[in-house]
Amino acid sequence: MGHREKDEREKDRAGEEIKESGKYYKEIKVVFLMVAAVMVVEIRIPGSGSLKDKRQVIRSLKAVLRNKFNVSVAETGHQDLLQRAELGVAAVGSDRVFLEREMENVYRFIESRAGAEIIGRTIDYF
Repeated sequence: MGHREKDEREKDRAGEEIKESGKYYKEIKVVFLMVAAVMVVEIRIPGSGSLKDKRQVIRSLKAVLRNKFNVSVAETGHQDLLQRAELGVAAVGSDRVFLEREMENVYRFIESRAGAEIIGRTIDYF
């Protein structure tokens, strides 16, 4: 009996089996994976003649991206330039493949948008 008690304690410490009320249960460890995607897009707005025109295009683009793709969007650079803007787009999920596809869809949408030309982009996953 002393030998059996030692085995039960070792299993308990290792987390393989747990004894509760005379019954043994397997401990199941669940791992949740969270992936964050961050895309920075530099765009040129050729039709912009003033900061007001530029902000109108950016505000509209941000609203559509938020509603259509459920992403976070912010103007992160070139706020004082008339025809350039930098947008940061972020999304969080549990599936990297889904996020890669979603970021590609966001990119294509911005690319197809009249009034904005993409100069460059970077995408990082964390």
